[in-house]
Amino acid sequence: MKKQLFLLLVAGFISINYAFAQLSTRENAETTEKLGARPVKGDMALTFCVPIVKNQNASLYDGNLLQSGGILTFKKYNSDNTAMRLGLKLYQDSKNSNGDIDANSGSLLSSKKLKSSQREYDIVPGIERHYSKSNIFDVYTGADLFLGLGRNVSINNLDYKSGDYNYSTAVVNTTVVGFGGVVGVNVFIAHLPISIGIEYGWNAKWTFGGKTKVKEKTQFGSSSTSTKTYTQDSDPFGNPDAEIYSSLSKSQFNMNTNQNVRFVLNIYFRR
Repeated sequence: MKKQLFLLLVAGFISINYAFAQLSTRENAETTEKLGARPVKGDMALTFCVPIVKNQNASLYDGNLLQSGGILTFKKYNSDNTAMRLGLKLYQDSKNSNGDIDANSGSLLSSKKLKSSQREYDIVPGIERHYSKSNIFDVYTGADLFLGLGRNVSINNLDYKSGDYNYSTAVVNTTVVGFGGVVGVNVFIAHLPISIGIEYGWNAKWTFGGKTKVKEKTQFGSSSTSTKTYTQDSDPFGNPDAEIYSSLSKSQFNMNTNQNVRFVLNIYFRR
């Protein structure tokens, strides 16, 4: 946690000079703002956060601290008291090979097609409503909607010189839908275009899918088969499950308070 907080502060201070030059503040700032650089309509922010509570079942996302795989988070003020939030993650890792095997290699195979693919797309739109007009403290409430789509594919197709074949495809589809309500407070630091704060609240999350669908086609000699089965890594009690199912449905629901408690750093700027 100390290392994460240090990195958070470093990221903030590196961006201060650029953001300070860009920030739009009220016209009467010199006479009314003793402290603070409160954002107004049209201002935007880069948001970084350190999760205090991690790896919770109903958590929508763990935070954004410049780590690989973290959700990118942004904010824009549509009015002096309303800001739109956006979190985004786009991930894909795909590997393919498809080739004919040399006839003189000594292999029993004539060709091989292999594919391994994982992808995850997450979008987290949200809104904040700010109540306090103080240039030091900023209290707000908000809501986030989470939509996540994941798909893993594994293909292993083998053709033999004899004319036989063994084709196998395994697919895992996952859909995650979540909703969260937050309460937060920001503290604006002097005239710098940054604020630090904390937010917490209530989350609910539905997870659909997560089972593995396996399709297999084989032919050896005069015998051929075609099957479709399902597997899952663990059952609802958390026990490993090695069974093979002819049909299987799988879902999960989690709801709890304070599943996303996090320190927040906002760096404000304007186009």
